[in-house]
Amino acid sequence: MPHHHKTGMYTMDPARRSSLRVNFKRYRQKPLSSNIRIKALTGAHERWGVSADENVRTKILRTQFGSMGKREARAAYHQRSHQGVLVWRTGSRVLRKTYGLDPNKPKHAIAAHTPGLKTQVTGGTKGAITEEHGTRDNLRADAVMKTLADPKRHRLDVAAMGKLATVQLFMSPQEELKRVRTSVTAPNAPTVHSVFPGIGKVSRSKGFDRLTGTVHEVREREKLVAASMLLAAGRRHLVSPQHKRSLDRGNGDIDEALEYQRRKSAKANTSFSFNKKRYSATDRLDHRSLRRMDRNASHGGDRSRALSPPRRLPDRPKKYPF
Repeated sequence: MPHHHKTGMYTMDPARRSSLRVNFKRYRQKPLSSNIRIKALTGAHERWGVSADENVRTKILRTQFGSMGKREARAAYHQRSHQGVLVWRTGSRVLRKTYGLDPNKPKHAIAAHTPGLKTQVTGGTKGAITEEHGTRDNLRADAVMKTLADPKRHRLDVAAMGKLATVQLFMSPQEELKRVRTSVTAPNAPTVHSVFPGIGKVSRSKGFDRLTGTVHEVREREKLVAASMLLAAGRRHLVSPQHKRSLDRGNGDIDEALEYQRRKSAKANTSFSFNKKRYSATDRLDHRSLRRMDRNASHGGDRSRALSPPRRLPDRPKKYPF
């Protein structure tokens, strides 16, 4: 079985992993915000400083520490994501249809967690394109709190929900992002820079394709991380047969499971069924706890899809930063 506090940090480079290890020791003694957040660093594959998104909100980790067991807090604490891959289509279907919101007309067709995308290459948060970040973060926190409020939750449920909500709300599927490619790369469109120099200007075709390819690669891997946690927590009714099969063929190893999916993706005719939806094909995550979603599915109720099946996975994009 994988160490889920480690698999949750895939996009963290060695320096950030080291900071998290040091801070976690302090966090166990004093659950302060300063022991949860890590300082922004500019890594070898970055153009300005970024820290790490907490899949489980800082306030929850701080105020609910006493409500969680030691291993539960450890798993939740270490679910982190690089801001440069938390990219979404603004006004997306997940906000409008899944959660029934009416978002304001966006200025930008895509946005990211601060400071993953910017209008200029500079330090700090100046020029960051972050539309809908607050809305999406609140929805994610509500979903986590719904599961945290379940007294019969498994020790991995909170961490899993943080990862599931991050994939759903903060990482649009590549097919959905591609639908705004023309508007993002139009000659008169605003200049958009990625934190990753290998991606460069997202407002140019090559940069856009590299960004969406990178987000897609990480998104599919994070789905496997979530599936692994769900299975370990006994939430098998929330995991697709394809994810179960991938993890089985990979002997529980996330990277081996991902490569199995890549091999299946290369075949035109395969019994392995891929998700072809143009949008996030999951249900809202803040109505039931993970345990209740799984129980409802096991009794023949609606599936309460928390995790969609895998999508086809091509070769990794050029200059992949992880």
